[in-house]
Amino acid sequence: MLEPQPQQNLREVVRRAFDEIAGREPGELARSAGGRSSAGKVIELDLLGRTLAVDLEAREVRLAAEGAPAEPVGDNVAAVVVRYIMLSGKLPRDQDPEIGFADNVDARGYLVPFRGRVIAPLLGRFGTDPDAFARAAEELGGERIAVEATGTVARKIPVLPRVALTFVLHPGDEELPAEGQVLFPEALFEAFAVDDVVAMADLAARALRGRLWP
Repeated sequence: MLEPQPQQNLREVVRRAFDEIAGREPGELARSAGGRSSAGKVIELDLLGRTLAVDLEAREVRLAAEGAPAEPVGDNVAAVVVRYIMLSGKLPRDQDPEIGFADNVDARGYLVPFRGRVIAPLLGRFGTDPDAFARAAEELGGERIAVEATGTVARKIPVLPRVALTFVLHPGDEELPAEGQVLFPEALFEAFAVDDVVAMADLAARALRGRLWP
């Protein structure tokens, strides 16, 4: 269930999400999602350092670029963005506390695929280079989070306007392998399906590794 979905399945997810928000007022959707309503039925919102344009009439999500042709995003990005717009109204203003993935009862059964999809690629890229991890996170607007463990690096990264995830890296050494963790607002699991939460973390992990945007 948490493995990357085939392209046709993601397109169906996008189609259903657009169906769900069809007929709703763009300004209301934009306010709920922390975005901006633009000309026509277009919502602009920020995702991991880029501004996206969600065209409710054309039913597509594009990279918003001034003075350049707008590029459609991949279905994996579109699915996260349109479902976020659909469900973000369920998020409370105060989203504390944060929890680990396995701390949510519904998510525990998916811990192994989550680690394979999100944590393992991060450790492969940054496990022995915490400085590179910190730089990559800060390029995405990551906020430094104080931690007690020596050498551990933590950054809270704004993924979407109302969603921030804390990525934690425990660098490896001669005795212990590197380890990583993602901390989620507990309320995120109440507003979104586990698949949605994992997909958000996956996009953030890809952005950290420089594998999300063209």
